[in-house]
Amino acid sequence: METPNNYVFIHGKNISHNTLAGSAAGPHMSIDKLFPALLECFGIILCGYIAGRADMITESHAKGLGNFVSKFALPALLFKNMVLLDFGDVIWAFLWSVLVAKVFV
Repeated sequence: METPNNYVFIHGKNISHNTLAGSAAGPHMSIDKLFPALLECFGIILCGYIAGRADMITESHAKGLGNFVSKFALPALLFKNMVLLDFGDVIWAFLWSVLVAKVFV
């Protein structure tokens, strides 16, 4: 007998699905890829905080870095990821739930 939550490789991507809910439930996100990404993000934020507290980055450096990230790096990264995105792998229910949450906030 299979466990309710098992991991399956679909199109080379590791996603999980609930076998008890049937095929109508659709794929769910796997924590295997989400957790390392969250650790990376918070690790970078922690490194920036430590660098600021240790006066390794001055206020003018932080302002310049913020301008570079917001005007050049982030738009380029978003454009690249949107070009490479396979819309067949998108979990639309998750995106709609994020949109609804942002509207309420």
